[in-house]
Amino acid sequence: MMNEGKTGEELNSFLKEKVPLFEGFAPAVIEEIAGSSEQRTFEGNEAIIECGEEGRFIGVLISGHADISVADSTGGRIVMNHLEAGDVFGEMSVLTGDRTVADVIAGNRCFVLMIPQATVSRCILVSPGAITYLAKLLADRTRSNAVDITSRQLHARAVAQSDDPYALSLKNSVPGKILALNVGLSQIHFGIYDTQDETRDVHGIVDRADSTRARITIDAGGAVTRRDRAPLPLPISSRCCSSRCNSWTTGSCSRPSMSSPSAIAWCTAAPSSPARR
Repeated sequence: MMNEGKTGEELNSFLKEKVPLFEGFAPAVIEEIAGSSEQRTFEGNEAIIECGEEGRFIGVLISGHADISVADSTGGRIVMNHLEAGDVFGEMSVLTGDRTVADVIAGNRCFVLMIPQATVSRCILVSPGAITYLAKLLADRTRSNAVDITSRQLHARAVAQSDDPYALSLKNSVPGKILALNVGLSQIHFGIYDTQDETRDVHGIVDRADSTRARITIDAGGAVTRRDRAPLPLPISSRCCSSRCNSWTTGSCSRPSMSSPSAIAWCTAAPSSPARR
């Protein structure tokens, strides 16, 4: 982070004209606030405030944009408020004395004026207009946060109660076929899944338990067909289809999860050649 931003005169003018919190403040008071505060620079995706910190300052976004957000149970983020130049943040923990309950993360390079708690108490909380503004801002954000989190929780509950709570369905709007191979020591289970019509799915087993023949069973739309044919030779050398495994293997993949009979390979393989997805 670098200490850079507006000059003193530019900053005083910005606070008076662009920040509603300071509406009606005397120029001398604004100058005192700016002089006792710190300008800091934050790069995109950098945390300006992290959840759980003690409230030490109220921030004023001088330029750039940022989000007030919290992490959800899936590792994603719930954005509760979007901040633009002139917006203030961090008021909740400073006014209540509680630790911060959300992160403030820069969306791009941001210049921030960090007003320390002592200056807030001495220069801002003595103004009835500023107290009214901060109280309304605090109430609006508390209400917005509760609605956003409740909405996400309701969505998660709806997904959990749906026919596909774990999002395992292969059905989507893009027409196509998906081949799944479950390769074991003596059997190959396969499935061909239609992404738009489940009635077109095909399942089958190639059983090589008998060294003199291979027994093939195919289930297509409920119609089961069984055939016997000459033994199917397994590839002597094949390459694992996983993007995380690039080693040549003999007979099976060297990854433990892929070499077990229950492993699923999303590819087709040709003898002595790399697998084609």
